[in-house]
Amino acid sequence: GISVQSMAGAVVAMNYRAIKAKFCFCSMYQITFGILALGYFLISLSNSYGFYLVSLIVSGIGVGMLMPTGNMWIIEVAPANIRGKLVGNASTATFIGMFLSPIIIQPLLHFGSISFAFGAMSVFLIIVIFALAQLKKNSQKISQEKVCV
Repeated sequence: GISVQSMAGAVVAMNYRAIKAKFCFCSMYQITFGILALGYFLISLSNSYGFYLVSLIVSGIGVGMLMPTGNMWIIEVAPANIRGKLVGNASTATFIGMFLSPIIIQPLLHFGSISFAFGAMSVFLIIVIFALAQLKKNSQKISQEKVCV
């Protein structure tokens, strides 16, 4: 089942260039977190193997967009002399996050269930989307020009 998520992510990542051409990085993160939130919410509702697989495909699409968005944003804005180090740091942070995620999610599992934990994560991602929208709005006010679509 989990391999379906990886395959969906790989397909999206291979087509990232076409998707990214339409949006700025901040918008890409909002779209990505929205897809992840939907996928996690669907996982929280899963009551059959087929529905679970569909949910994994949706979340896999989000994961497939997440990885290149972060790396490409760093590559675009970082000075050339530290670009490699910053991309390496981002990769390190990803692996640390993978290591810490079971530890962080454990209190949610203790409080509720795996479904509750995925539902809570989808709510958290929705909050992040709104925070990014506010960040874009504030950035546009400061710079007096359109920062992002």
